[in-house]
Amino acid sequence: MVMIFLSLVTNLFENLIARLALVFTDFQRVQNIIKNKSC
Repeated sequence: MVMIFLSLVTNLFENLIARLALVFTDFQRVQNIIKNKSC
């Protein structure tokens, strides 16, 4: 029972990290676009 719970939590955590990484890369891309347009 505990092992199932642990694996579930780790899965959720990994999904969260992956999503945050995607959002971070998108944010950096938008910043680069804004910098290019302002020049």
